[in-house]
Amino acid sequence: MVAVGEEGGRPVQRIGTVSYSRLAHQQRASSHSFDLPTVHCAQRSEFNTMANTLHYYQLLHAAPELFLYPRASENFDTAVRMGKDPSKPRGKMSSYAYFVQTCREEHKKKHPEASVNFAEFSKKCSERWRTMSAKEKGKFEDLARQDKARYEREMMSYTPARGGKKKKFKDPNAPKRPPSAFFIFCADFRPKVKGETPGLTIGDVAKRLGEMWNSTAAEDKQPYEKKAAKLKEKYEKDFYVLEKDT
Repeated sequence: MVAVGEEGGRPVQRIGTVSYSRLAHQQRASSHSFDLPTVHCAQRSEFNTMANTLHYYQLLHAAPELFLYPRASENFDTAVRMGKDPSKPRGKMSSYAYFVQTCREEHKKKHPEASVNFAEFSKKCSERWRTMSAKEKGKFEDLARQDKARYEREMMSYTPARGGKKKKFKDPNAPKRPPSAFFIFCADFRPKVKGETPGLTIGDVAKRLGEMWNSTAAEDKQPYEKKAAKLKEKYEKDFYVLEKDT
């Protein structure tokens, strides 16, 4: 159903010229706390959305089943690592998620030994879904309705586990975590990238910015790194004052 890109029979670990590990490192260095992205993640802010998109591709490559097969109740270790109650009913799947799952299963049957370029696969699925008729989408929407009914039925008899970790209180007066040099760079160049190519999706903009940062010379990155260092220093001072007063 969907043609998927492949490279030499091994997993593709790059978006354009940017490695997944580099993107993940850039995100960790920013000290931001991002929600785990999903296929339909909420768009909180420009930076958060972009970071979720970058992180999404990295996680999708490593563990696609977390996005296409939401079976937290069947995988205790994964559920615990994600901070979820393993006894909680698995989340309901959307019609699009069922469509992607079907595409992936068909590809595995046709090419059982081939690796998958997940970024390209996701793009192909999205393009195919947009061109499908209402009738073609009907069977997936029926599956989604059935799964929604299943989820609601199971949730009615679900009792949350006790003794779990309490949600950490977030002080509204606490200073905002400083962005990394990479995110400061993105703030400067994102309008330019969107202006040059208005039709780019959020994911494509994030990909382009990652490529630009990766190809930027070390000396040209210094202004952003210095600004990030100053913001981090200010954050640490403000946080120390807050801790001292409480």
